[in-house]
Amino acid sequence: MHLSKISINYFGKLKDFEIDFAEGMNVIYGRNEAGKSTILSFIKSMLYGFPSSRKESIRDNDRKRYMPWGNNIASGEIQIEENGMIYIIKRSFGEKKSQDKIQIIKGVSGEEISFNEMDKPGKTLFQIDENTYEKTGFIEQLSCEVTKENSDEVIRYLTNLQGTGDASVSYTQAKRDLEEYRKGLVNTQRKPGIIDQLKEEYDKKFEVFNRLKIANQSFDEHAENNTIDWESEMQNILSFKDVIGEYNMDAVKAKIVQQKNIENILEKKLKERSDMENEQEKLAQMPDIIAMNSIQANEDLGRIIEEKIRMETYAEQIEKNKEIEKQIAQIKKENEILQKEEIEKIKADIEKSEKMLKRIEEIRIHSDISEEMPLNYKLNANKLGLVLSFLILIGAAFLLTSYLPWPVVFVFALPCIFFISRIQKLSNEIRSIKNSKVKLTDELKSIENQLDQLYRSHGTANQWELKDKYHKIQIDLERSQTILIEKEKQLKENQEKRFEDLYKKSADFIEQILEKYRCKSKEELKEKIEQHDHIKLKYNQQKEIIERIKKEEESYKDQLEQMAEDRKQELSMLYENAALSLQSQMELLKKKIALYEKEREAVDTALDILEESFQKFHMEFGSKLNNSASKVLDKITSKKYDDIMISKEFEVKISDKATKEIRSAEYFSNGTWDQIYFSVRMGIAEAIAEKINKKLPVILDDAFVQYDEERLFSALEYLYEYSGTNQIILFSCQKREMEYLKKYSDIHFAII
Repeated sequence: MHLSKISINYFGKLKDFEIDFAEGMNVIYGRNEAGKSTILSFIKSMLYGFPSSRKESIRDNDRKRYMPWGNNIASGEIQIEENGMIYIIKRSFGEKKSQDKIQIIKGVSGEEISFNEMDKPGKTLFQIDENTYEKTGFIEQLSCEVTKENSDEVIRYLTNLQGTGDASVSYTQAKRDLEEYRKGLVNTQRKPGIIDQLKEEYDKKFEVFNRLKIANQSFDEHAENNTIDWESEMQNILSFKDVIGEYNMDAVKAKIVQQKNIENILEKKLKERSDMENEQEKLAQMPDIIAMNSIQANEDLGRIIEEKIRMETYAEQIEKNKEIEKQIAQIKKENEILQKEEIEKIKADIEKSEKMLKRIEEIRIHSDISEEMPLNYKLNANKLGLVLSFLILIGAAFLLTSYLPWPVVFVFALPCIFFISRIQKLSNEIRSIKNSKVKLTDELKSIENQLDQLYRSHGTANQWELKDKYHKIQIDLERSQTILIEKEKQLKENQEKRFEDLYKKSADFIEQILEKYRCKSKEELKEKIEQHDHIKLKYNQQKEIIERIKKEEESYKDQLEQMAEDRKQELSMLYENAALSLQSQMELLKKKIALYEKEREAVDTALDILEESFQKFHMEFGSKLNNSASKVLDKITSKKYDDIMISKEFEVKISDKATKEIRSAEYFSNGTWDQIYFSVRMGIAEAIAEKINKKLPVILDDAFVQYDEERLFSALEYLYEYSGTNQIILFSCQKREMEYLKKYSDIHFAII
């Protein structure tokens, strides 16, 4: 099996990078920081994925460390060939494991396949886990050492594989499980084992059993003497609560509580009977509260109630008469107000308004005459003026044409003077009529305003409405008078029945009955009658109750005696059952202890056999590993050291041919130290490959930086020989490996 090719899309600082590998020896040269370690990490991550880590430091978190710059996905593929079959593993890694993707394809058919652990295809292909392969097949700079601390997985794998043929079956785990199981059985410094716990539990139960036995004997003695203190017994029972159990305890407690309740009830019954008997004695000595027969008293009480009802009726009638008198007085008062204020006032205003209307009519008539008179006067004045003008013209004509004697002139002058005087008079009369009309108009407006105010004061608009209101008030007054007459008649009829006398008569009758029984009210009489009946009833009832209580007392006493007997038997049985239960539990604990003791013996035997078997295995495997590692060391040290001895803790000792001394590897130089542990790791790798029947590739990264040229050339010769059966991929930052190995034409060289 060998790696044939890797293709990196993005991984760390590498991008679009490819490299092919030969089946045998491969030497990859690259300066420091060229990406050799990144390629190794890519190979490991493609085969086993990134290890889980929550560390924030990039140096301690491979996922963060090799995530490409500027890209959050690392991806690529790797090809592995085995017996002509090509496996292509394509993977991409995100910032989280949940974002990772993987695809495994058969190179010839293109068929996609799946493994049991898809995220670790190297475990299926190489048949070893990541830690084992990393500590054998991966050899990095200054990391050849194999110790107990850094090789637990290698030890587990080898021992499992050698001892069982199955790497998943672990001797170490089996031994650890057996030892842990044994710790659970027997006492340790940290905590007691189950056997110790069972023995302790047995001792406790034995101690409880003895206490229970003593308590049972004490109970039997008190039960025989009838001197049981149930409170004390209750405390004893509570002390054995874990043995007797919650259910039984509750039952016993409930019965004791029930007994207490019955005793309390019996005590109350006794007190109740005693109180009643005392009260019976008092009632027997009391005189009869009501002297006469209670039947007669009840009849008298009935008469009082009847008279009370009559008195209530009389009182209602009396109140009605008073109400009628108030109504009559009110009606009279209202009629008087209506008569004096409303009717007389409206009547006076009607007369006043009629006068105003008459005056308005006169003014309007006079106003019409005044309209006609000035026209007539004006017409007459015009006529007189014409005549006067005519006379003046005639007179003027005569004067101008001839001389007239004074008598004639006088005759003409007299008519003119008359007409002038008449015209002047007519003008004065016209002026007087006009002044009189103005005064009448002002008077008319004043009267109309007064009349309007008068109507509005009565809520009317005119004379007809005012008269209509007057007639309505008269009708209301007449109706009120009719009602008044009816009320007076009703009052008179009621007064004739003399309700006051009837009321007094009933009151006197009731007073006589109450005096008879020395009571002040019917309520007091009723109370005395009820008290009398109650005392008699109570006396008779108490006699019945006393008899019933006596019977109940006997019943409760019988119950208490029976309960006491039952409790005695029950508690006795409880103690006996508890003792039997404890004995049963103790027997069971004995059996468990014996069983676990047998298991402990079996575990001890298994551990002895397992250790003996492992020692045999280690001797066999250790011998093989010593031989394999010694051959490698012999080759790479030019036979200077020919014997390696490896303990089961991987402590290495060397046999020095020159001095014939056996020394620990720690005494040798760093170069020799590296050679020794390189031999051990290669020996382990050969052992694993032999067991799983697979030729696994071995990858080395600057593994020989501490080697001088002689040691280096010897190691390279060994690796070249080893590459005849296993693939070797050697990464180096020095050219001396390439220079030395150029002599071999079948070595694949690459520079990055």
